[in-house]
Amino acid sequence: MKPRERRHRLDPLAYAGQGNVFFTACVKHRARPFANKDRTKVYVEHLEQALSHFRCRAVIYCFMPDHLHAVLNGYEGSSDMKGAFDRFKQTSGFHLRKDGFEWQKDYYDHVIRKGEDIHEVVAYVGANPVRAGLVESPLDYHGLGAVGFDITEVLSH
Repeated sequence: MKPRERRHRLDPLAYAGQGNVFFTACVKHRARPFANKDRTKVYVEHLEQALSHFRCRAVIYCFMPDHLHAVLNGYEGSSDMKGAFDRFKQTSGFHLRKDGFEWQKDYYDHVIRKGEDIHEVVAYVGANPVRAGLVESPLDYHGLGAVGFDITEVLSH
């Protein structure tokens, strides 16, 4: 019998309401579906739809060639950031499979608590394509953006 996986998510209430959560999801086998600008646009649309449904925004997102970083923001009491990210992975996973790719089973998340500096997380996400040598400026990268925020203002803090 296969051993039961240990629960590693926080209580669902930790992801609900007003707040911010940093998510990272990787593509299986380090495949690179998001290296393609046109294909990435489709996945941005999946993200926007999931965020809208769960009353969330994305302070910043970055579709690197083989993974996604996103800082989601709950802006009202009924927001559900984990629900939004789960929905995104589910709907985008269908299209990934059609394109011959697949998400890894799980993802990393970190609830950004009061007193933690969200700007450090945002700076880390924004600098990803520069550190990878894909562009000289974060704003030049096709997979970087925000939903409900101005990405230029987000990166200027």
